[in-house]
Amino acid sequence: LFADNSDFVNVSGVWTKTRANHQAAYTRAFAGPLRGTKLQGRVEALRRLRDDTVIMHVRWVMSGTAVTERAPGTAMHSLAMLVVVRDGAQWVIRAAQISPVS
Repeated sequence: LFADNSDFVNVSGVWTKTRANHQAAYTRAFAGPLRGTKLQGRVEALRRLRDDTVIMHVRWVMSGTAVTERAPGTAMHSLAMLVVVRDGAQWVIRAAQISPVS
């Protein structure tokens, strides 16, 4: 979903650059501390800046064993802002930042 040349700041404030780096970070996370989690997102808002650029706000809920071991019976909630651009026939994420919410 990310453009080759993209920026991503995760919920912990870690900033990665390029799709390959995002993929490597998530591969490590979901093979390790986030193993067994489920991530669900819902688009809350979409604002068109130009014909080929939109800003999206997405609410995320992460649940599963890795989350509930830290806080039983809970899920982690976050809000992401994404800059999404058209690249030929597809839309890709150019920049994203996620913030925890309660």
